[in-house]
Amino acid sequence: MLDVENTNLEDEGAIAIIEMIEFYQSALHICIGYNPRIKTRGWQIFSQMVRKAQFVEFIDLRHCCFNDPCTAVMARSLKLNTTLRILHLEGDNLSGKLLLILCTGIKFNQSISELFLGDNFLVPSDASTLSAMLKSNTTLQLLDVRNNMLQDQGVLHLCDGLTQQKSSGVRTLVLWNNQITRHGMIPMANLLAITQNIQTLNIGHNRLGNDGIRNLQIGLLKNRSLLRLGLLNTKITAEGAVALAEYVADTRTLLRVDLRENDLFVGGLMALTLAVKINETVVRIDLDKDLKKEQGMEGTQTSLLVDIYQYLERNKKLGIEREELRRKELEQQNTAHDVTSNENVDDLPTDDVRTHETIDGTPCDHVILGNDNTEKSCEEDERKYSENTVDDRSSRFIVSPVRDDTDILCSEINEETDEGFNIDDNLLTEAAEPKVDTISETNQILNEADNVEEISDPEEFDKELDELLANVSGVKIDLSDLPKQDETEEFWNKDMKELLESTAS
Repeated sequence: MLDVENTNLEDEGAIAIIEMIEFYQSALHICIGYNPRIKTRGWQIFSQMVRKAQFVEFIDLRHCCFNDPCTAVMARSLKLNTTLRILHLEGDNLSGKLLLILCTGIKFNQSISELFLGDNFLVPSDASTLSAMLKSNTTLQLLDVRNNMLQDQGVLHLCDGLTQQKSSGVRTLVLWNNQITRHGMIPMANLLAITQNIQTLNIGHNRLGNDGIRNLQIGLLKNRSLLRLGLLNTKITAEGAVALAEYVADTRTLLRVDLRENDLFVGGLMALTLAVKINETVVRIDLDKDLKKEQGMEGTQTSLLVDIYQYLERNKKLGIEREELRRKELEQQNTAHDVTSNENVDDLPTDDVRTHETIDGTPCDHVILGNDNTEKSCEEDERKYSENTVDDRSSRFIVSPVRDDTDILCSEINEETDEGFNIDDNLLTEAAEPKVDTISETNQILNEADNVEEISDPEEFDKELDELLANVSGVKIDLSDLPKQDETEEFWNKDMKELLESTAS
Protein backbone atom coordinates (compact mmCIF):
# COMPACT_ATOMS: atom_id res chain seq x y z
CA MET A 1 0.00 0.00 0.00
CA LEU A 2 1.25 3.47 -0.96
CA ASP A 3 -0.35 6.39 0.91
CA VAL A 4 0.69 9.92 -0.06
CA GLU A 5 -2.62 11.54 0.84
CA ASN A 6 -2.61 15.27 1.60
CA THR A 7 1.14 15.73 1.02
CA ASN A 8 0.98 18.83 -1.24
CA LEU A 9 2.43 16.92 -4.18
CA GLU A 10 3.06 18.68 -7.47
CA ASP A 11 3.74 17.27 -10.92
CA GLU A 12 7.45 16.53 -10.38
CA GLY A 13 6.97 14.74 -7.08
CA ALA A 14 3.98 12.81 -8.40
CA ILE A 15 5.92 11.67 -11.48
CA ALA A 16 8.79 10.41 -9.31
CA ILE A 17 6.40 8.40 -7.15
CA ILE A 18 4.64 6.98 -10.23
CA GLU A 19 7.99 5.84 -11.67
CA MET A 20 8.77 4.02 -8.43
CA ILE A 21 5.37 2.31 -8.56
CA GLU A 22 6.04 1.11 -12.11
CA PHE A 23 9.53 -0.12 -11.20
CA TYR A 24 8.69 -2.15 -8.09
CA GLN A 25 5.17 -3.28 -9.18
CA SER A 26 4.17 -4.05 -5.60
CA ALA A 27 1.69 -1.32 -4.67
CA LEU A 28 -1.79 -2.83 -4.75
CA HIS A 29 -3.45 0.13 -2.99
CA ILE A 30 -2.62 3.70 -4.03
CA CYS A 31 -3.91 6.74 -2.12
CA ILE A 32 -3.14 10.16 -3.71
CA GLY A 33 -6.17 12.01 -2.40
CA TYR A 34 -6.24 15.63 -1.23
CA ASN A 35 -3.45 16.73 -3.60
CA PRO A 36 -5.04 19.49 -5.69
CA ARG A 37 -1.66 20.81 -6.94
CA ILE A 38 -1.16 17.88 -9.31
CA LYS A 39 -1.98 19.20 -12.77
CA THR A 40 -2.40 17.83 -16.30
CA ARG A 41 1.13 16.46 -16.80
CA GLY A 42 1.09 14.54 -13.52
CA TRP A 43 -2.32 13.01 -14.21
CA GLN A 44 -1.28 11.98 -17.72
CA ILE A 45 1.70 10.03 -16.34
CA PHE A 46 -0.54 8.56 -13.65
CA SER A 47 -3.10 7.43 -16.24
CA GLN A 48 -0.39 5.73 -18.30
CA MET A 49 0.72 3.87 -15.17
CA VAL A 50 -2.86 2.74 -14.48
CA ARG A 51 -3.17 1.42 -18.04
CA LYS A 52 0.13 -0.50 -17.94
CA ALA A 53 0.18 -1.68 -14.32
CA GLN A 54 -1.93 -4.83 -14.12
CA PHE A 55 -1.50 -5.17 -10.37
CA VAL A 56 -3.30 -2.13 -8.86
CA GLU A 57 -6.61 -2.98 -7.17
CA PHE A 58 -7.45 0.16 -5.16
CA ILE A 59 -7.10 3.84 -6.14
CA ASP A 60 -8.13 6.80 -3.98
CA LEU A 61 -8.30 10.15 -5.82
CA ARG A 62 -10.54 12.12 -3.46
CA HIS A 63 -10.59 15.92 -3.62
CA CYS A 64 -8.21 16.31 -6.53
CA CYS A 65 -8.36 18.74 -9.44
CA PHE A 66 -9.33 17.31 -12.85
CA ASN A 67 -9.94 19.03 -16.17
CA ASP A 68 -11.10 17.79 -19.58
CA PRO A 69 -7.72 16.45 -20.86
CA CYS A 70 -6.99 14.73 -17.54
CA THR A 71 -10.43 13.10 -17.47
CA ALA A 72 -10.12 11.91 -21.09
CA VAL A 73 -6.75 10.25 -20.45
CA MET A 74 -8.08 8.73 -17.21
CA ALA A 75 -11.18 7.34 -18.97
CA ARG A 76 -9.02 5.72 -21.66
CA SER A 77 -6.81 4.03 -19.06
CA LEU A 78 -9.82 2.81 -17.03
CA LYS A 79 -11.28 1.29 -20.18
CA LEU A 80 -8.18 -0.88 -20.70
CA ASN A 81 -7.40 -1.73 -17.07
CA THR A 82 -8.35 -5.26 -15.95
CA THR A 83 -7.29 -5.40 -12.28
CA LEU A 84 -8.74 -2.29 -10.63
CA ARG A 85 -11.56 -3.15 -8.21
CA ILE A 86 -12.25 -0.01 -6.10
CA LEU A 87 -12.19 3.60 -7.29
CA HIS A 88 -12.79 6.63 -5.01
CA LEU A 89 -13.58 9.91 -6.78
CA GLU A 90 -15.35 11.88 -4.06
CA GLY A 91 -15.14 15.66 -4.11
CA ASP A 92 -13.56 15.98 -7.59
CA ASN A 93 -16.32 18.18 -9.12
CA LEU A 94 -17.09 15.49 -11.70
CA SER A 95 -20.31 16.97 -13.00
CA GLY A 96 -21.61 17.49 -16.50
CA LYS A 97 -19.02 16.90 -19.24
CA LEU A 98 -16.35 15.48 -16.91
CA LEU A 99 -18.71 12.80 -15.63
CA LEU A 100 -19.80 11.97 -19.18
CA ILE A 101 -16.19 11.42 -20.29
CA LEU A 102 -15.37 9.33 -17.21
CA CYS A 103 -18.49 7.14 -17.50
CA THR A 104 -17.62 6.43 -21.13
CA GLY A 105 -14.49 4.61 -19.96
CA ILE A 106 -16.10 2.92 -16.94
CA LYS A 107 -18.93 1.67 -19.14
CA PHE A 108 -16.61 -0.79 -20.91
CA ASN A 109 -14.52 -1.68 -17.87
CA GLN A 110 -14.97 -5.28 -16.70
CA SER A 111 -13.13 -5.13 -13.38
CA ILE A 112 -14.37 -2.19 -11.28
CA SER A 113 -16.85 -3.41 -8.67
CA GLU A 114 -17.08 -0.38 -6.33
CA LEU A 115 -17.46 3.22 -7.51
CA PHE A 116 -17.69 6.18 -5.10
CA LEU A 117 -18.94 9.49 -6.55
CA GLY A 118 -20.05 11.39 -3.46
CA ASP A 119 -19.77 15.18 -3.03
CA ASN A 120 -19.52 15.90 -6.75
CA PHE A 121 -22.53 18.26 -7.10
CA LEU A 122 -24.33 15.79 -9.32
CA VAL A 123 -27.72 16.91 -10.67
CA PRO A 124 -30.61 14.96 -12.30
CA SER A 125 -29.00 15.22 -15.77
CA ASP A 126 -25.89 13.51 -14.38
CA ALA A 127 -28.11 10.70 -13.16
CA SER A 128 -29.09 10.00 -16.78
CA THR A 129 -25.35 9.63 -17.58
CA LEU A 130 -24.99 7.15 -14.74
CA SER A 131 -28.07 5.30 -15.96
CA ALA A 132 -26.55 4.83 -19.44
CA MET A 133 -23.38 3.50 -17.81
CA LEU A 134 -25.33 1.04 -15.64
CA LYS A 135 -27.17 -0.39 -18.64
CA SER A 136 -23.90 -1.52 -20.24
CA ASN A 137 -21.75 -2.34 -17.20
CA THR A 138 -22.39 -5.69 -15.49
CA THR A 139 -19.51 -5.86 -13.01
CA LEU A 140 -20.32 -2.85 -10.83
CA GLN A 141 -21.74 -3.99 -7.49
CA LEU A 142 -21.57 -0.82 -5.34
CA LEU A 143 -22.59 2.68 -6.39
CA ASP A 144 -22.23 5.46 -3.81
CA VAL A 145 -23.58 8.90 -4.84
CA ARG A 146 -24.09 10.41 -1.39
CA ASN A 147 -24.25 14.15 -0.75
CA ASN A 148 -25.34 15.16 -4.24
CA MET A 149 -28.48 16.78 -5.72
CA LEU A 150 -30.03 14.01 -7.77
CA GLN A 151 -33.55 14.67 -6.45
CA ASP A 152 -36.62 12.66 -7.51
CA GLN A 153 -35.91 12.96 -11.24
CA GLY A 154 -32.41 11.61 -10.73
CA VAL A 155 -33.78 8.64 -8.77
CA LEU A 156 -36.09 7.93 -11.71
CA HIS A 157 -33.11 7.83 -14.13
CA LEU A 158 -31.06 5.60 -11.83
CA CYS A 159 -33.92 3.16 -11.31
CA ASP A 160 -34.42 2.99 -15.08
CA GLY A 161 -30.79 1.92 -15.58
CA LEU A 162 -30.84 -0.54 -12.68
CA THR A 163 -34.05 -2.13 -13.91
CA GLN A 164 -32.44 -3.02 -17.25
CA GLN A 165 -29.53 -4.81 -15.62
CA LYS A 166 -29.60 -8.60 -15.95
CA SER A 167 -28.78 -11.26 -13.37
CA SER A 168 -25.59 -9.53 -12.20
CA GLY A 169 -25.86 -5.89 -11.19
CA VAL A 170 -25.57 -3.31 -8.41
CA ARG A 171 -26.06 -4.87 -4.97
CA THR A 172 -25.39 -1.80 -2.83
CA LEU A 173 -26.99 1.56 -3.65
CA VAL A 174 -26.28 4.62 -1.48
CA LEU A 175 -28.51 7.67 -2.07
CA TRP A 176 -27.75 9.40 1.21
CA ASN A 177 -28.66 13.12 1.27
CA ASN A 178 -29.80 13.67 -2.32
CA GLN A 179 -32.88 15.86 -1.72
CA ILE A 180 -35.27 12.96 -2.40
CA THR A 181 -38.92 13.21 -1.39
CA ARG A 182 -41.88 10.84 -1.27
CA HIS A 183 -42.29 11.06 -5.06
CA GLY A 184 -38.90 9.47 -5.60
CA MET A 185 -40.02 6.36 -3.68
CA ILE A 186 -42.48 5.37 -6.43
CA PRO A 187 -39.77 4.43 -9.01
CA MET A 188 -37.72 2.96 -6.16
CA ALA A 189 -40.63 0.69 -5.20
CA ASN A 190 -40.97 -0.41 -8.84
CA LEU A 191 -37.25 -1.23 -8.90
CA LEU A 192 -37.43 -3.31 -5.72
CA ALA A 193 -40.44 -5.20 -7.02
CA ILE A 194 -38.64 -6.18 -10.25
CA THR A 195 -34.96 -6.68 -9.43
CA GLN A 196 -33.54 -9.25 -7.04
CA ASN A 197 -29.99 -7.86 -7.03
CA ILE A 198 -30.08 -5.06 -4.47
CA GLN A 199 -29.10 -6.20 -1.00
CA THR A 200 -28.29 -2.86 0.66
CA LEU A 201 -30.31 0.34 0.19
CA ASN A 202 -29.35 3.52 2.07
CA ILE A 203 -31.72 6.44 1.54
CA GLY A 204 -31.05 8.26 4.79
CA HIS A 205 -31.13 12.03 5.24
CA ASN A 206 -33.92 12.49 2.70
CA ARG A 207 -37.32 14.00 3.45
CA LEU A 208 -39.38 10.90 2.71
CA GLY A 209 -41.97 11.19 5.47
CA ASN A 210 -44.73 8.69 6.19
CA ASP A 211 -46.09 8.93 2.65
CA GLY A 212 -42.70 8.00 1.22
CA ILE A 213 -42.52 4.91 3.46
CA ARG A 214 -45.99 3.85 2.34
CA ASN A 215 -44.96 4.26 -1.31
CA LEU A 216 -41.80 2.25 -0.67
CA GLN A 217 -43.70 -0.48 1.22
CA ILE A 218 -45.34 -1.70 -2.00
CA GLY A 219 -41.97 -2.66 -3.48
CA LEU A 220 -40.54 -3.92 -0.21
CA LEU A 221 -43.30 -6.49 0.21
CA LYS A 222 -42.51 -7.95 -3.24
CA ASN A 223 -38.74 -7.96 -2.80
CA ARG A 224 -36.87 -11.10 -1.63
CA SER A 225 -33.25 -9.94 -1.75
CA LEU A 226 -32.94 -6.87 0.49
CA LEU A 227 -30.77 -7.46 3.58
CA ARG A 228 -30.09 -3.95 4.91
CA LEU A 229 -32.29 -0.83 4.81
CA GLY A 230 -31.07 2.61 5.94
CA LEU A 231 -33.74 5.15 6.91
CA LEU A 232 -31.80 7.47 9.21
CA ASN A 233 -33.42 10.91 9.56
CA THR A 234 -36.15 10.38 6.98
CA LYS A 235 -38.87 12.20 8.96
CA ILE A 236 -40.75 9.04 9.96
CA THR A 237 -43.29 9.07 12.78
CA ALA A 238 -45.52 6.39 14.32
CA GLU A 239 -47.60 6.08 11.13
CA GLY A 240 -44.58 5.38 8.97
CA ALA A 241 -43.21 2.96 11.58
CA VAL A 242 -46.46 0.97 11.41
CA ALA A 243 -46.16 0.70 7.60
CA LEU A 244 -42.55 -0.41 7.97
CA ALA A 245 -43.47 -2.93 10.69
CA GLU A 246 -45.83 -4.66 8.26
CA TYR A 247 -42.89 -5.28 5.95
CA VAL A 248 -40.63 -6.44 8.82
CA ALA A 249 -43.22 -8.99 9.93
CA ASP A 250 -43.57 -10.36 6.38
CA THR A 251 -39.95 -10.50 5.20
CA ARG A 252 -37.69 -13.52 5.59
CA THR A 253 -34.45 -11.94 4.35
CA LEU A 254 -34.02 -8.59 6.13
CA LEU A 255 -31.19 -8.43 8.69
CA ARG A 256 -30.84 -4.78 9.71
CA VAL A 257 -32.91 -1.58 9.76
CA ASP A 258 -31.59 1.86 10.71
CA LEU A 259 -34.32 4.10 12.20
CA ARG A 260 -32.24 6.62 14.12
CA GLU A 261 -33.20 10.29 14.31
CA ASN A 262 -36.87 9.55 13.71
CA ASP A 263 -39.77 10.26 16.11
CA LEU A 264 -41.40 6.82 16.38
CA PHE A 265 -43.20 7.41 19.70
CA VAL A 266 -44.96 4.62 21.56
CA GLY A 267 -47.22 3.59 18.67
CA GLY A 268 -44.25 2.97 16.38
CA LEU A 269 -42.37 1.05 19.06
CA MET A 270 -45.39 -1.19 19.72
CA ALA A 271 -45.71 -1.99 16.01
CA LEU A 272 -42.00 -2.81 15.76
CA THR A 273 -42.19 -5.02 18.87
CA LEU A 274 -44.99 -7.12 17.40
CA ALA A 275 -43.19 -7.32 14.02
CA VAL A 276 -39.89 -8.47 15.56
CA LYS A 277 -41.76 -11.00 17.69
CA ILE A 278 -43.05 -12.65 14.50
CA ASN A 279 -39.88 -12.17 12.44
CA GLU A 280 -36.92 -14.51 13.02
CA THR A 281 -34.29 -13.02 10.69
CA VAL A 282 -33.85 -9.40 11.80
CA VAL A 283 -30.89 -9.22 14.18
CA ARG A 284 -30.36 -5.47 14.44
CA ILE A 285 -32.63 -2.39 14.63
CA ASP A 286 -30.79 0.89 15.18
CA LEU A 287 -32.74 3.24 17.44
CA ASP A 288 -31.74 6.40 19.27
CA LYS A 289 -30.32 5.93 22.73
CA ASP A 290 -32.40 8.83 24.04
CA LEU A 291 -35.83 8.53 22.48
CA LYS A 292 -38.11 11.49 22.47
CA LYS A 293 -40.12 11.12 25.64
CA GLU A 294 -43.89 11.21 25.65
CA GLN A 295 -45.43 12.56 28.77
CA GLY A 296 -46.61 9.74 31.02
CA MET A 297 -45.33 6.99 28.66
CA GLU A 298 -41.71 6.73 29.76
CA GLY A 299 -42.12 3.31 31.42
CA THR A 300 -43.96 1.90 28.42
CA GLN A 301 -41.23 3.07 26.03
CA THR A 302 -38.56 1.46 28.19
CA SER A 303 -40.39 -1.88 28.39
CA LEU A 304 -40.98 -1.88 24.63
CA LEU A 305 -37.28 -1.25 23.98
CA VAL A 306 -36.36 -4.12 26.30
CA ASP A 307 -38.77 -6.45 24.46
CA ILE A 308 -37.34 -5.45 21.08
CA TYR A 309 -33.75 -6.15 22.14
CA GLN A 310 -34.74 -9.50 23.68
CA TYR A 311 -36.37 -10.61 20.44
CA LEU A 312 -33.29 -9.49 18.52
CA GLU A 313 -31.06 -11.59 20.78
CA ARG A 314 -33.37 -14.55 20.18
CA ASN A 315 -33.05 -14.05 16.42
CA LYS A 316 -29.25 -13.97 16.72
CA LYS A 317 -29.25 -17.33 18.48
CA LEU A 318 -31.65 -18.77 15.90
CA GLY A 319 -29.38 -17.50 13.13
CA ILE A 320 -26.36 -19.20 14.70
CA GLU A 321 -28.32 -22.46 15.03
CA ARG A 322 -29.43 -22.26 11.42
CA GLU A 323 -25.85 -21.72 10.28
CA GLU A 324 -24.63 -24.71 12.31
CA LEU A 325 -27.44 -26.89 10.97
CA ARG A 326 -26.68 -25.82 7.40
CA ARG A 327 -23.00 -26.54 7.92
CA LYS A 328 -23.75 -30.01 9.28
CA GLU A 329 -26.02 -30.77 6.35
CA LEU A 330 -23.30 -29.75 3.93
CA GLU A 331 -20.80 -31.96 5.73
CA GLN A 332 -23.21 -34.91 5.63
CA GLN A 333 -23.84 -34.39 1.94
CA ASN A 334 -20.11 -34.26 1.25
CA THR A 335 -19.45 -37.43 3.25
CA ALA A 336 -22.35 -39.25 1.59
CA HIS A 337 -21.07 -38.19 -1.81
CA ASP A 338 -17.58 -39.48 -0.99
CA VAL A 339 -18.98 -42.84 0.22
CA THR A 340 -21.12 -43.35 -2.89
CA SER A 341 -18.21 -42.49 -5.16
CA ASN A 342 -15.99 -45.03 -3.39
CA GLU A 343 -18.70 -47.70 -3.63
CA ASN A 344 -19.10 -47.08 -7.35
CA VAL A 345 -15.37 -47.50 -7.83
CA ASP A 346 -15.33 -50.76 -5.85
CA ASP A 347 -18.31 -52.19 -7.77
CA LEU A 348 -16.64 -51.88 -11.18
CA PRO A 349 -16.26 -55.38 -12.86
CA THR A 350 -12.74 -56.75 -13.15
CA ASP A 351 -13.22 -60.23 -14.69
CA ASP A 352 -16.30 -60.17 -16.91
CA VAL A 353 -15.98 -57.90 -19.91
CA ARG A 354 -18.59 -57.61 -22.67
CA THR A 355 -17.12 -56.48 -25.94
CA HIS A 356 -18.61 -55.35 -29.23
CA GLU A 357 -15.86 -55.26 -31.82
CA THR A 358 -15.65 -55.42 -35.59
CA ILE A 359 -13.30 -57.38 -37.84
CA ASP A 360 -12.90 -55.77 -41.24
CA GLY A 361 -16.26 -54.06 -40.73
CA THR A 362 -18.09 -57.23 -39.62
CA PRO A 363 -19.61 -57.06 -36.11
CA CYS A 364 -18.49 -59.65 -33.60
CA ASP A 365 -20.80 -59.87 -30.58
CA HIS A 366 -19.78 -62.35 -27.92
CA VAL A 367 -19.18 -62.66 -24.21
CA ILE A 368 -15.60 -63.03 -23.08
CA LEU A 369 -14.97 -64.58 -19.68
CA GLY A 370 -11.71 -63.15 -18.44
CA ASN A 371 -9.65 -60.29 -19.80
CA ASP A 372 -6.78 -62.61 -20.90
CA ASN A 373 -8.93 -64.37 -23.52
CA THR A 374 -9.95 -61.19 -25.34
CA GLU A 375 -7.09 -61.13 -27.84
CA LYS A 376 -7.24 -64.89 -28.50
CA SER A 377 -10.94 -64.91 -29.32
CA CYS A 378 -10.63 -61.96 -31.68
CA GLU A 379 -7.69 -63.59 -33.47
CA GLU A 380 -9.68 -66.83 -33.93
CA ASP A 381 -12.67 -64.91 -35.34
CA GLU A 382 -10.40 -63.08 -37.76
CA ARG A 383 -8.76 -66.33 -38.90
CA LYS A 384 -12.14 -68.03 -39.51
CA TYR A 385 -13.39 -65.02 -41.42
CA SER A 386 -10.29 -64.86 -43.63
CA GLU A 387 -10.53 -68.58 -44.41
CA ASN A 388 -14.18 -68.36 -45.49
CA THR A 389 -13.93 -65.23 -47.65
CA VAL A 390 -13.05 -64.97 -51.33
CA ASP A 391 -11.46 -62.08 -53.09
CA ASP A 392 -14.03 -60.09 -55.06
CA ARG A 393 -11.67 -59.77 -58.03
CA SER A 394 -11.33 -63.60 -58.50
CA SER A 395 -15.01 -64.51 -58.49
CA ARG A 396 -18.38 -62.97 -59.14
CA PHE A 397 -20.01 -65.09 -56.47
CA ILE A 398 -20.10 -64.16 -52.76
CA VAL A 399 -19.22 -66.89 -50.33
CA SER A 400 -20.76 -66.41 -46.88
CA PRO A 401 -18.69 -67.43 -43.82
CA VAL A 402 -19.44 -70.77 -42.28
CA ARG A 403 -20.49 -70.73 -38.64
CA ASP A 404 -20.35 -73.45 -36.12
CA ASP A 405 -23.77 -74.10 -34.61
CA THR A 406 -22.24 -75.29 -31.38
CA ASP A 407 -20.46 -71.94 -30.89
CA ILE A 408 -23.69 -70.05 -31.57
CA LEU A 409 -25.56 -72.26 -29.12
CA CYS A 410 -22.90 -71.75 -26.44
CA SER A 411 -22.95 -67.98 -26.97
CA GLU A 412 -26.75 -67.88 -26.72
CA ILE A 413 -26.64 -69.91 -23.49
CA ASN A 414 -24.00 -67.57 -22.08
CA GLU A 415 -26.09 -64.52 -23.02
CA GLU A 416 -29.18 -65.99 -21.40
CA THR A 417 -27.29 -66.78 -18.22
CA ASP A 418 -25.86 -63.24 -18.19
CA GLU A 419 -29.36 -61.80 -18.53
CA GLY A 420 -30.57 -63.72 -15.51
CA PHE A 421 -32.09 -66.92 -16.87
CA ASN A 422 -31.51 -70.17 -14.93
CA ILE A 423 -30.65 -73.45 -16.68
CA ASP A 424 -31.33 -76.74 -14.99
CA ASP A 425 -28.18 -78.83 -14.51
CA ASN A 426 -30.12 -82.04 -15.24
CA LEU A 427 -31.01 -80.81 -18.71
CA LEU A 428 -27.39 -80.07 -19.45
CA THR A 429 -26.27 -83.50 -18.27
CA GLU A 430 -29.01 -85.19 -20.32
CA ALA A 431 -27.94 -83.26 -23.40
CA ALA A 432 -24.30 -84.12 -22.79
CA GLU A 433 -24.86 -87.89 -22.10
CA PRO A 434 -26.55 -89.72 -25.03
CA LYS A 435 -28.99 -92.57 -24.35
CA VAL A 436 -28.03 -96.25 -24.71
CA ASP A 437 -30.68 -97.00 -27.38
CA THR A 438 -29.39 -94.36 -29.75
CA ILE A 439 -25.83 -95.65 -29.38
CA SER A 440 -26.83 -99.26 -30.20
CA GLU A 441 -28.82 -98.16 -33.26
CA THR A 442 -25.95 -96.11 -34.69
CA ASN A 443 -23.51 -99.00 -34.15
CA GLN A 444 -25.84 -101.39 -36.00
CA ILE A 445 -26.13 -99.01 -38.98
CA LEU A 446 -22.38 -98.66 -39.17
CA ASN A 447 -21.89 -102.47 -39.10
CA GLU A 448 -24.38 -102.92 -41.97
CA ALA A 449 -22.61 -100.24 -43.93
CA ASP A 450 -19.29 -102.06 -43.47
CA ASN A 451 -20.82 -105.31 -44.76
CA VAL A 452 -21.96 -103.73 -48.04
CA GLU A 453 -19.87 -104.90 -51.00
CA GLU A 454 -18.21 -102.31 -53.10
CA ILE A 455 -19.50 -101.97 -56.70
CA SER A 456 -16.66 -101.93 -59.15
CA ASP A 457 -18.65 -101.59 -62.44
CA PRO A 458 -20.42 -98.19 -62.83
CA GLU A 459 -22.90 -99.65 -65.39
CA GLU A 460 -24.15 -102.18 -62.87
CA PHE A 461 -24.50 -99.33 -60.36
CA ASP A 462 -26.66 -97.38 -62.85
CA LYS A 463 -28.89 -100.39 -63.47
CA GLU A 464 -29.39 -101.05 -59.78
CA LEU A 465 -30.13 -97.35 -59.17
CA ASP A 466 -32.64 -97.41 -62.05
CA GLU A 467 -34.43 -100.42 -60.60
CA LEU A 468 -34.45 -98.84 -57.12
CA LEU A 469 -36.01 -95.61 -58.38
CA ALA A 470 -38.56 -97.53 -60.50
CA ASN A 471 -39.65 -99.52 -57.47
CA VAL A 472 -40.04 -96.33 -55.40
CA SER A 473 -41.85 -94.11 -57.89
CA GLY A 474 -43.29 -96.68 -60.27
CA VAL A 475 -41.71 -94.93 -63.25
CA LYS A 476 -38.80 -96.27 -65.26
CA ILE A 477 -35.97 -93.84 -65.86
CA ASP A 478 -33.80 -94.24 -68.96
CA LEU A 479 -30.31 -93.16 -68.13
CA SER A 480 -29.32 -93.32 -71.81
CA ASP A 481 -31.01 -89.98 -72.43
CA LEU A 482 -28.65 -88.17 -70.05
CA PRO A 483 -25.85 -86.19 -71.71
CA LYS A 484 -22.45 -87.73 -71.78
CA GLN A 485 -19.39 -86.23 -70.14
CA ASP A 486 -18.15 -84.75 -73.39
CA GLU A 487 -21.43 -82.98 -73.97
CA THR A 488 -21.43 -81.47 -70.46
CA GLU A 489 -17.90 -80.13 -70.95
CA GLU A 490 -18.96 -78.55 -74.22
CA PHE A 491 -21.94 -76.93 -72.49
CA TRP A 492 -19.81 -75.40 -69.76
CA ASN A 493 -17.16 -74.20 -72.19
CA LYS A 494 -19.44 -72.61 -74.83
CA ASP A 495 -23.03 -72.16 -73.75
CA MET A 496 -22.25 -71.00 -70.22
CA LYS A 497 -19.89 -68.37 -71.59
CA GLU A 498 -22.61 -67.00 -73.92
CA LEU A 499 -25.10 -67.03 -71.05
CA LEU A 500 -22.80 -64.97 -68.83
CA GLU A 501 -22.09 -62.45 -71.59
CA SER A 502 -25.80 -61.96 -72.30
CA THR A 503 -26.47 -61.49 -68.60
CA ALA A 504 -23.70 -58.90 -68.28
CA SER A 505 -25.04 -56.94 -71.30
